[in-house]
Amino acid sequence: MTPPDPVLGQQVNYLDPNPAVQATGLVLNKFDHANYGYLRIAVNKKQLQIDYHPVSASAAHPSVDTVVVDLASHTSR
Repeated sequence: MTPPDPVLGQQVNYLDPNPAVQATGLVLNKFDHANYGYLRIAVNKKQLQIDYHPVSASAAHPSVDTVVVDLASHTSR
């Protein structure tokens, strides 16, 4: 049985009954059942880069959304 969609801001620890990493306080900020996509994550010694690629690009959803985290300073751009 699939659990119901959570309310935004609700803790969602229950969504993964066997998580790879134990965490508490996991909160859902946003979700979208209509506009699918995937994450591409690249890591090296200096930075972590996360790119979101929507399945179909449109004016409402640009082709790529990127965040880069500097691992030394823990800042993002």
